[in-house]
Order: sequence, then C-alpha cells, then structure tokens
Amino acid sequence: MAANYFDAEEDELAPFRPVLAVVRKNEIPLEAKKIWNSAYPDRSLLHLPIVRQPHHGSYNILFEVQFTFKDKREEIWLLKIPINGIPSYWDTLCTNELESEARTMQLIRNRTTIPVPEVFGYEKTCDNPLKCPHIWLSFIPGISLYDFWHAETSEANRTSRRTHVLKGVASAMVQLSKFSYNEGGRLLFDSKGQVKQVVHRRERDSVESDARLDKDNYMPAYRSSGPYGKAKQFYTTALDRYNPGTDFLRGQKRLLEFFIDCVDEFFADYRQSFVLAHPDFSLQNFLVDKYGNLTGIIDWDGVGAWPKSLGNLSYPGWLTRDWDPGMYGCDPAGQLLYHEVPEDSPQTLVHCRYIYQTAIVDAIVENNMQKNYRNQNTSATLITENLYIAATHPMRSGNILKKIVDEIAKVAEVPYPYSMEFLYRDLCYGFAEGKLPNEVLAPVKGGFTALLRSTDL
Repeated sequence: MAANYFDAEEDELAPFRPVLAVVRKNEIPLEAKKIWNSAYPDRSLLHLPIVRQPHHGSYNILFEVQFTFKDKREEIWLLKIPINGIPSYWDTLCTNELESEARTMQLIRNRTTIPVPEVFGYEKTCDNPLKCPHIWLSFIPGISLYDFWHAETSEANRTSRRTHVLKGVASAMVQLSKFSYNEGGRLLFDSKGQVKQVVHRRERDSVESDARLDKDNYMPAYRSSGPYGKAKQFYTTALDRYNPGTDFLRGQKRLLEFFIDCVDEFFADYRQSFVLAHPDFSLQNFLVDKYGNLTGIIDWDGVGAWPKSLGNLSYPGWLTRDWDPGMYGCDPAGQLLYHEVPEDSPQTLVHCRYIYQTAIVDAIVENNMQKNYRNQNTSATLITENLYIAATHPMRSGNILKKIVDEIAKVAEVPYPYSMEFLYRDLCYGFAEGKLPNEVLAPVKGGFTALLRSTDL
C-alpha cells in the first residue's frame, strides 16, 4: 500500500519509505474516530474520517485527517509520525522525547497565548494499532512564514509586513520566559501534567547522521545528552566528542572553546539558568495570515530547557544567516549567489535584527517582565547561536569562526607579527601549538566581548 504514495518521477517521500511501509493506513480513520469520540462525545460524525495524502517536513510525515459532522461542517486534524518511527530505529530515547514534546506543547497551550497546535492524543511506542509512534494535532490554517517573508512586493510594504511579523514572533517568544529551570534538557512530567524534573535529552548526532546520508540512509542518528547543570555544557557536549585530524583543525577547535569560555563569562549571571525554547527557530515553523498576524508555531520536536544565551529571547534563525557563510546565499556586497533561492542582504538582516531587538524589549514591558530582564542580551545571540552551530556541526565551524575573527579584527588591535589579514590562520595554528601569548589573547577576547555587547551588528 505504501507504494501508492509515491510519484515515479519525483519521489519526495523516499526518505519516509520505511515508516510508510509500516504504518497501517487503514487503521488511521478508526483510531481518529476513537479519539474524536473521547474528546467530543456530543459531536457526532457523518461518516468515518477521511485520510488525505501525506506531506512532510524534514523528520516527520503528516497525514491530514478530515472529520465531517452531520450538519456537513468539517474539521481537520494532523497525524504526525516521525521518520524513524519503526521498531529497528525507535528506541527508549525517542519514546521519551515524543512524550515530552506532546506534553510540553500542552503545557505551553495551557499557560500562554502562544498559538501552538492542540494535542488530542499520542502514542509513544510502536505498540498500537497504527504500528508506529505518533501524535494527533489540531490543524492550524495559515501561510508559511517562508512564503510571506519572501513574497514579491514593494520595499516599503515588505519592511512594514516584516516589522509586523517580527513583533508577533517576539510577543510569543517572550511568554516562554514563564518556564525557567535550574538545569537544561528534556522536561519530565508527572501524571498531572506538571514538570517533575529536567532530565537528559535526545541530541542529534550530526556526524553519524551525515555518514548515514552518504549511504542513502535517511534515518537521523541521536544520542543521549545532559542534563546540563551549567550552560557551557550545552555548547561543549557535542564538541567534546569531536576529534580533529590535523593541527590546524585542532587549533580551530581550541579557538571555538576559547570563544565558548568568553560567552560563559559574558553570561555569568545565567550560568545555571535555563529556559524553555523552540528547538528550530526557522521560517518554515511559523504560520501567519495574509496580514502577517501569527496563527501558529509548529514543529516542537526536541523542545526543552536551553541556556538563556540560546533561549527564547534569541534572534530567529533566519535573521542570523549571514554569520554562517557556508550556508548563506549572498556575498559580502549583498549580491545573490544562488538566484533560485531567496536570501536577504547583510544590510537587510542588520535592520531586521534591530527591529527584533526593539520588539523583544517592547514585549517584555507588555508582559511586565522588566525586573527579570535588566539586560535581555538578544543582540549577543547573533554570536552565540552561530557558535552553537559551530560546536554541533564541525563541517560548518571553520566558516563561522573565520567570520567572527574577521569581525574581531575590525575592532581589536593585536601586536606584531600577527596581522589582521591572517589573524584567523595565526590563531588556529597558535592554539594548536599552545603558544599564544596574553598580549594576543587579551585583545582577541576584548574584541569578541565587544561583538557580544554590540547592538549594531
């Protein structure tokens, strides 16, 4: 039956073949009706729910399930199934993560006005009539923010639309400040839906996942990580497992560790303070109406307590792309490198970051949280977010670190024979040899701290 889902010419669902071969599609309407009757015993259906063809994200496949009432009104739910939801890949770590995702969404929905999908039910193991783990969610109508953000319009209208969107996103993210913890990791709930403790989380193993992809195996690889008693551990857990093979790469890793130490010092007041944060702050996970009003925030897979230096007051990921040169589609002059992919210029992103900083401050005031945020440090997360990417994705770390060092070279003065032009190279080899004098490290640290403090980047 799974073969019917595929287009012979363009098989976008190919990564999901294993789970589609397992899921019992004929059972979906029966299970949907059972959950519906439990949730709405007084709302009779005209017939069995109808299951539409699936669509997908990166790590989940989703079936739209249509309910029709006796008065012909309709409602749609989503059945969300993880890509690795088959017995050979679905382990205890994944089981616990799915349950935490579902219950955390319920927590957010109950205690905030953030537009997250309603959770109607979930099965965290493969031992159920569908034969795979899944979550039943409400369907949130809306336009993908990716499409809204990059829509063709006048420059003045684009700026107005984006400003409105960023204010809505900031207003939602600030509300997550209600959920603060002394450790970082996955939330564990008691039987009443209250957070019992913070425990280890499921962390994507980017190196092993990439190795699998090289063999046409689309199953993501995960490992257990945490819980984290200190914010620094959140950055370094994955980095500690990375063993570079050359002197230059070893020096690059030590340079990254040096910057992480500087971040830890900069956020010293928050070393043991963690906050609930969306795990994938990307355009495709936000939905808006035609006016740019926020209608939904989706894909909470991996949600948990993150350090405040990476937390809910951070910049959205689409506003920090220019500091990850390997993934960014513009040259320094703002010219598109790949015309088929929309991209904002560096100048546009600087302006949008300023708008978002202001929106965060305004949202903090509106929510009466000023006393908890004497300095919200949103501007510093331009650096911290990219450092975290560098720490968890070794193949991207070189470009990110060189970008940071190039920016440091604009504001710091290092002694002869170190030159600004070759500072990144000299730092990497110097860290590898362990021979960097303090008269070099001090201005580099000072320049890096200046970047963290800057509100103009």
